[in-house]
Amino acid sequence: MAVESLTAEDVDYIQRTGFRPPPLSSRTGLTEASFPLRMLMQVDGIGRTDKSQRPAGGERLSPVTRDLLVGLSNYRVPLCFLVGAQPGRAGLRIGTWLPARGSPESVAENGHLIKIGLQTLYSTVEITADHAAGPDGATSRDWELGGLALGVPIFKPPDAFDGLLPYDRLLRSLAGLRWAALVLAQPVGETLVRNLRLQLINERRSVQTASKLEGVPSPLADTYDELLAMRLDDLTEAQNTGGWRTAVYLLGDADSYGPL
Repeated sequence: MAVESLTAEDVDYIQRTGFRPPPLSSRTGLTEASFPLRMLMQVDGIGRTDKSQRPAGGERLSPVTRDLLVGLSNYRVPLCFLVGAQPGRAGLRIGTWLPARGSPESVAENGHLIKIGLQTLYSTVEITADHAAGPDGATSRDWELGGLALGVPIFKPPDAFDGLLPYDRLLRSLAGLRWAALVLAQPVGETLVRNLRLQLINERRSVQTASKLEGVPSPLADTYDELLAMRLDDLTEAQNTGGWRTAVYLLGDADSYGPL
């Protein structure tokens, strides 16, 4: 790869900016499961002896659910995370599903693994089965508006002022409105993560070699290489702790969807 062949579009691609998804068609594949192959559990309450989320010194904060995700990734358990609210009430649900080739018994086993994982993380967990298709008994057809969230996911540390996490900010800022955020996540195999990581390594080598041979400073090439290094760090982390293919859906009505 020659340095001159790099363009701003290459940088945008790595940063996932300026991307417009193609329009959906009737042949577009769906992530779906029949009713017997899905399980949803409502989290009624959790107990923790230490409610502080602030890291000590320059230590990087690690979410308490990290170990749960590592375990579920090892067992290849798909994960559904649903949080929503309506005036005077908030709901948190966690669940799993399997495609058509799965069985209700396997879904029940995966749900049991999730429950065990939560009990390992927290001193007390209150969970009840919930067969509703959406938060607070609402089905997907009850939502006026919905969309797919795009971008690079990031774990933001608690707010320095009051220690709030991102979902806390949502619940506070959208108080009195009816909305929901749904996350569907599927573990990806080690082979895919390894291959993507090797592709990034080869891409970095090509950029660095071309820049060195041409002997001309290229801020664009330097920026592109820095972004590749960041993505490489992400994939290295995924190779160690498990990688996930995720989709985030936002649901609301005329009042809540815009702010959401």
